[in-house]
Amino acid sequence: MRALEPWIAALTVVMAVGGWMGAVPAAAEDLPDLPGITSPDEAPEGCVSCHTGAMSLKNKLAALKHRNIDGKVEVIPDDCKSCHSSPSTRAVASTAT
Repeated sequence: MRALEPWIAALTVVMAVGGWMGAVPAAAEDLPDLPGITSPDEAPEGCVSCHTGAMSLKNKLAALKHRNIDGKVEVIPDDCKSCHSSPSTRAVASTAT
């Protein structure tokens, strides 16, 4: 049995690599678009890569005459649900989509 161990190990590796290789797409154009992995990441800092200055959330909400969210909203969009959700009793809940 000991004489077969190297062969079994080698066969296991060959089968594992063969199975893995079969799962890899045939061409680069078949790869999914995953920014930062398979394509350039145009927003490496997430939302704040674009939403700064005039495009900041604070400025965009001010343009919509939205109430001040400073100190009330930490996690977007999760904290927005306190007003913008169907179970909310606040007046703006009915305007949520």
